[in-house]
Amino acid sequence: MCHLKRLIHSTKAKVIFISEVKSNKYSRLDLINNFCLHDSYIVPADGISGGLWLLWTEEVKVEVVKSSLNYILARVIFM
Repeated sequence: MCHLKRLIHSTKAKVIFISEVKSNKYSRLDLINNFCLHDSYIVPADGISGGLWLLWTEEVKVEVVKSSLNYILARVIFM
């Protein structure tokens, strides 16, 4: 997690997508607080299907339209 936090900070990424997250131990608020981000969306891991995380800063508006174990479909507007 520390490496990911440094990577997000150093690249100044506005939207981050992470796939194949094999752990369900992190909640939406854990991600927001741990990475100092505005919001997040989680598709939990299910069996051998890894989870998905979508994270973003306050500089973008993200609306998740639909999601499944395999994808997250979202509209992103840079403000």
